[in-house]
Amino acid sequence: MNFFTSGLVRRGLALVSLTGGLALAQGNQGDCVLPQGPLPERSRYVVMLDVSGSMVGKGDGKYDIFGQVERELGVFLEETTSTSTVRLVTFARGVEASRDFDYPGQKAELQAYLNTLKPDGTRTFLYRSMQRVFSGLRKDPSLATTVYVLTDGNDNDPQPVNLQGALATFEKSRGTFDKLYYIGLGTDIPRAAETAFDATSYARTLEVPPRIIPQLGGFGLLPALLELSRGRLTRSGKLGEDVRLRLDNSRFPGLKLGRGRLGAGESLLSLTVDPARPGTPDAAALLCVEGTKVSERALVRPGQEVPAGGGPSAGAGSPGTGSAGARTPGASGTSGGKDAPGQGTLRLTLLNPEEVRALGPGEETTLRYRVQGPAGRRGQVNFGTLPEGLTATVDDRPLTGPVPVTAGDTVALTLRNTGLADGQAVRIAPTLNGQAAQAQRVTGAGAAGSAATGGAGTGAGTASTPAATVPPRLVLLNPEANRSLAPGEETTLNYRLEGPAGQTGQVDFGDLSGGLEATVNGQPLTGPLTVNAGDTVALTLRNRSLPGGGAVSVAPSVDGRAAEPQQVTGRAAPSKPAGTAATGGTTPGTGTPSDTAAAGPVRLVLLNPEANRSLAPGEETTLDYRLEGPQGQSGQVNFGDLPQGLEATVNGQPLTGLLTVNAGDTVALTLRNAGLPEGGAATLTPTLNGEPAQPQRITASAPGTLGENAQTPGRVVPLNPEAGRDLARGESTVLRYRAEGGPATVQLGAAPAGTRVTFEGQDGNTLTVPAGGEFGVRVTNTGLDRGQTATPDVRAAGVPVPAITGTRAGFDWSLLGLLGLLGLLPLFLRRAAPRGVQPVPVGPAPVVAPPVATAPTPVTPSRPVVTATPAGAAPDRVQLLEERLTVDKERVKAGGVEIGKRVETRTEQVAVPLAREEAYIERHAVANPQPVEGAVLGAGRETVRVNLEAERARVEKQAYVAEEVEVSKRTVTETQQVTETVGREVLDVRPEGDVTVVDGTDPEAGRGRR
Repeated sequence: MNFFTSGLVRRGLALVSLTGGLALAQGNQGDCVLPQGPLPERSRYVVMLDVSGSMVGKGDGKYDIFGQVERELGVFLEETTSTSTVRLVTFARGVEASRDFDYPGQKAELQAYLNTLKPDGTRTFLYRSMQRVFSGLRKDPSLATTVYVLTDGNDNDPQPVNLQGALATFEKSRGTFDKLYYIGLGTDIPRAAETAFDATSYARTLEVPPRIIPQLGGFGLLPALLELSRGRLTRSGKLGEDVRLRLDNSRFPGLKLGRGRLGAGESLLSLTVDPARPGTPDAAALLCVEGTKVSERALVRPGQEVPAGGGPSAGAGSPGTGSAGARTPGASGTSGGKDAPGQGTLRLTLLNPEEVRALGPGEETTLRYRVQGPAGRRGQVNFGTLPEGLTATVDDRPLTGPVPVTAGDTVALTLRNTGLADGQAVRIAPTLNGQAAQAQRVTGAGAAGSAATGGAGTGAGTASTPAATVPPRLVLLNPEANRSLAPGEETTLNYRLEGPAGQTGQVDFGDLSGGLEATVNGQPLTGPLTVNAGDTVALTLRNRSLPGGGAVSVAPSVDGRAAEPQQVTGRAAPSKPAGTAATGGTTPGTGTPSDTAAAGPVRLVLLNPEANRSLAPGEETTLDYRLEGPQGQSGQVNFGDLPQGLEATVNGQPLTGLLTVNAGDTVALTLRNAGLPEGGAATLTPTLNGEPAQPQRITASAPGTLGENAQTPGRVVPLNPEAGRDLARGESTVLRYRAEGGPATVQLGAAPAGTRVTFEGQDGNTLTVPAGGEFGVRVTNTGLDRGQTATPDVRAAGVPVPAITGTRAGFDWSLLGLLGLLGLLPLFLRRAAPRGVQPVPVGPAPVVAPPVATAPTPVTPSRPVVTATPAGAAPDRVQLLEERLTVDKERVKAGGVEIGKRVETRTEQVAVPLAREEAYIERHAVANPQPVEGAVLGAGRETVRVNLEAERARVEKQAYVAEEVEVSKRTVTETQQVTETVGREVLDVRPEGDVTVVDGTDPEAGRGRR
């Protein structure tokens, strides 16, 4: 079962609107029933990660996707709110390593371990690795286990392990809620594996396109256990209208289920807890997602509040009210770690986790963070109090306290070692609105080399140039850049020199001869370069004569110290059609023609310039681009910085920077109005390899219904321009259209003479079509003769309406005339011929010999002379017509069904045992009466009162869901007999005079009759 999801919600989109017409159900619903008995309390994640070389484009690998996979794993674990165990298993030629981490306590160790992984395996023993991992899973009823298998290849074990055996091993140790997902990254999963997985109730397969990493934990990949965070949880993805969401909350009555729309087919699931009924720690519910392409269940628990980063939640106290500069460093601006009222959920993400963390004296490093969350949401970032020996600036300004931020902002924290001792470690633990973000560890590094050389006059321990004590290093910024070049093709490697401010270095790329041509920052490479720390160097390499299979090693160095080498290989030029000349232009720097057309320029073309540009709040539009150019060529596409209030995704993934696009590829840029003010505008100017493409202007319109543009009407485009236009009488055709760019109103004018024009399946002459909706116009020829034309009057924005031409119905009567000439006309000639005169054959004129002079033949005058039509002369012809039935169909409203509810009452008798108290008096005779001193009869009255109680029946009524009714339509075809009277013309022969009629169809035609 294949399904694909995208991560829009966790990238910052919020719930836009709830849709009441979708299938939602709560309570105990059919087979969506929470099992009785003890339930799992914690999660166990098992991630099996392929570390074969193909994951970085080696061997049979096509793309370097390992970094993307690592980032998605990091995001998934970063957002996990549950206390869990994470087992990370790497495999290639079997299981390479397996490590367990307690989460979130060992979050930093897990991230560090991910960063050390090197995909260098040569084989993919997939099923063998599954068998070993599954056999090591201990069955634990307190754990809900989710296994994710991530690979870009298929099992190539020379001694393969049976997949069914591996699944049987997992079945033995799995709990009720445990799940297994096999994810093919840009590869086809074998049919046998899909069949084996689909045969189970717990295992699923998922294929995704190349270079796309699915959202772990989203629809289709839901974990076995979902834990709420602060009484709420959301998940997003593409769900069809047939998907049914159900929730058994019988053991968690305060939990509510909601579903919303995000646009572009995206749906949002939300689980929220009623504050009045928060539930107990052992509360639980069962979420069921069912449809034609997805069927999964997940246990839902209240969860434990786990602060990000694994430490205790910071920021307790009352909200601050002063200015940012007056706040106590390290204090939160909110109470209890929650967002300020109206701020929503914000998240602080580190963008450059690979940045240097060991600083020598005078050396500095910059940590770049991004604030992610709903557009317009605000918060405060607090980096706490820094120790002596470490100074900090934020966006080039001194750090004095909390920093005000808005969703989408980037925060650059620059740290400089001004006195950290060698080996001294400092923990940087930023918080956003009191919620801890990922902590970073910065360590002091001793001066590399000898002591300060400032001369005898310098103070002890003071270096004259502290920054010079730490050597700079050259870092490759785009390791995913293309390394395989066809003749004339080029690639660019972007480097940055990192080191203390003010430092310089000599960068040498060595000898690049052997078929490569190089430029640096657009200038020919002639030797070593002097580069300042922080500068970027763009090395562009072009295949001038490197043959297919040839290789050149690019080995840069800084001040003689080697940096990481890169290998560039040549590949064969793409084949050209015969007779096609190379049009690649000239080779840069030489003026000579390039080898092939692959050197020609690429360009970015907008495929749908008619796409909607005016967006209401929450509305989105998609601009489709294609990179056009020679096969094998690629380019760097940059959509620039988007203004606040406009959110973007590319091919369903968040837009994070430059895109490497191959010629022929299509790029879908989806823009969403997440906060543009009404009347505001934004200009989008994409660039290709630094050259600007056609700019696009996006404007904000007034709020309207989500998914519809209240300001810009849609236009109508034809769907079947090839539909028949030549119609005989009684025939009809349907012209089909779709409304694009917004809703459209379509009107039918008066039908032209000889035609009938109606909406397909609709009554009336006016139709409102929603954006993306389709409709049909049926045109019927009721009186157009052959050759006559008529154009229906269909009124809508941009609708093209073709002309309808009349033609002959059924059999072509001109053909009948030809047949008559060839064979039927002798019948008529025989009927007109006199007795004794042979009919003249009809057909091509026979070859006749020259006439011979003979005496004329006398004719008996008692009979009239009838002369047959001479050969070659035009014959007389009579056409016999007949009527034939032509039955057309049209859709009419035959009736309807209304389903409602009414209340029926009935009397129920329930036998209820009721108890009541009765007075019970016992009198006992006194065996030995004793005298009572001083007692006077009747002198005192003693009264004893006993209250009697009784049970009474108290009747209460409670409504329960007893039945659900679904109403749909289906088409049933039945055959009806249509009876109608038709006529035809028959031959009526009326002889005059003494003539003989010969009928060619009469068996006795040769005899003649009078």
